[in-house]
Amino acid sequence: MKRDYIIIGNPENRRVEFFQRALVGQGMKPAKVLSYEEIFKRKLEIGGLIDTNSIVRIESPGENFNVERGIIALGCESGDIREDVGEGDIRAGDLRKLEYEKGRILYPSCWYLGFTRLQEAIWKVSSKVQGLRWMNYPPEILTMFNKPVCQQLLDSKLVPVPRRLGKVTGYEDLRNEMECHSVKRVFVKLFMSSSASGVCAYQFESKSGRELLSSTIEIGQIEGQLAFYNSLKIKRYTEKSKIKAVLDWICSQGAQVEAWIPKAGIDGYAFDLRVLVVGKKAAHIVPRLSKSPMTNLHLGNKRGDINLLGLTKREIEEALAQAEKASAVFPNSHYMGIDVLIASGSHKPYIIDVNAFGDLLPGIVYNGMDTYTYEIAKFNCKT
Repeated sequence: MKRDYIIIGNPENRRVEFFQRALVGQGMKPAKVLSYEEIFKRKLEIGGLIDTNSIVRIESPGENFNVERGIIALGCESGDIREDVGEGDIRAGDLRKLEYEKGRILYPSCWYLGFTRLQEAIWKVSSKVQGLRWMNYPPEILTMFNKPVCQQLLDSKLVPVPRRLGKVTGYEDLRNEMECHSVKRVFVKLFMSSSASGVCAYQFESKSGRELLSSTIEIGQIEGQLAFYNSLKIKRYTEKSKIKAVLDWICSQGAQVEAWIPKAGIDGYAFDLRVLVVGKKAAHIVPRLSKSPMTNLHLGNKRGDINLLGLTKREIEEALAQAEKASAVFPNSHYMGIDVLIASGSHKPYIIDVNAFGDLLPGIVYNGMDTYTYEIAKFNCKT
């Protein structure tokens, strides 16, 4: 049966453009695009907009402030503050005043609640529209986004992940947990973030009392209140007051805390791997080289060559095998970008993140195909 694609996303985003180009490149007609803004206008009732027997691709809702505000509104209105996602911190009346500020991290816990409602609404069309095929299942997308839940699930399936510390409520609690676990260095991450937003690398030396927080977070103030922004330049905080402010805020939203495993390095750079797994097989690979604890490429870090990292063939195969094992934890999702940490010294691989929208890798090819073309080719083989 010939099926057409539907993309749920932001039409102006390059992700949609690249996928449309890949469809046309394979002799297929462009996908119908259902925008997130249209879904909000229809109050999440989208059953009539999805054609029977379609293939549905859900794209990132990012880089569109109207959509971001709509998602936060959904979370704010839900009143469903869950124990695992921290406190909500915005009222409906305040939301109407919300204006775009470049880089500001807005109400993460509310955003995740809204994102959950949005994905659940999209998922409901499965029961109303016949013959749908999903490139990635909405329930699994939600799990990938929730770092504590995702890492716990991976761990339960014996996928190697960094050791997790318990739930922490703030700076003092974190210090107690680190002492309890005899850990001097940790990563603290917003529980639902992507693209290194709200990620901190924290270290504390008990003998000297020195501490250092490296983070993508920049501290600002609005009307006398602290506000937090994403920075493309890694910030280094040594003052306790600033470190405490950042960590207290992250923990208030919900945090993932894990032991900091030193990454393997080459030529003065630490590195990890972004592996795109498609159909449960590793495909596109991007080594990410950095001189800071964060390796995300949009922070100005370098791409490397997998064959020039000083890894043996067996070590590379083991890293890719663990990425594939992680993908198998999400049996109903066709593709995902998996971040693999290679430990310094042992070169043992650890899965540090599973990205539902981790396939934006311009210029990277596998078997002569870019990421989108390869995903379509493999998916069409299944339909």
